[in-house]
Amino acid sequence: FLKYTNNILKHSNDIKNIVSEFVEFARMPAPSFIQCEIVSMIHDLVESRKLINNEITYQFTSNIKSFDFVCDISQINAALVNLLLNSEEAFDNSDKKIYIQLNVEGDQVNITIMDNGPGFSEKLLPTAKDAYITTKTTGTGLGLAIVDRITLEHSGEMKISNNKLGGAKIELTFTASELNLKLK
Repeated sequence: FLKYTNNILKHSNDIKNIVSEFVEFARMPAPSFIQCEIVSMIHDLVESRKLINNEITYQFTSNIKSFDFVCDISQINAALVNLLLNSEEAFDNSDKKIYIQLNVEGDQVNITIMDNGPGFSEKLLPTAKDAYITTKTTGTGLGLAIVDRITLEHSGEMKISNNKLGGAKIELTFTASELNLKLK
């Protein structure tokens, strides 16, 4: 009886998570743009992930010390958390590393997340950010679709690829001057 009860509870939580992701995708609110300091925002996020996952090595680098970035902080934070979670859940090796890079060159803001996991299959790459595409048994396939939607609503672009030496690579590119126009 206890075994079946625990199984039912586990699957109920899985269903709850799936429904929550569907609702989030369907009713994602319009972004509320404000100015934030993105270097410290990403740094704080990476530090919190380090506390949660001490078996993973995280490395955050930035070519600038600070940068005022116009965005919906909660949406950009959710997108980055989603990408980090994807990397964390993809590992099948013991040497787990996630690299987060922030590069600002003129008007371009690039956030890159790379890992040394298995990467994307070549067959999956063209459709990886489409809704309901997943390789996980418990996934809904909405994670990358949500990240792509958030990026597009921030006038940005998301590129998905594999590292030359293995692992996944996600690049988010934004144009600062376009985002500055979204401030009210």
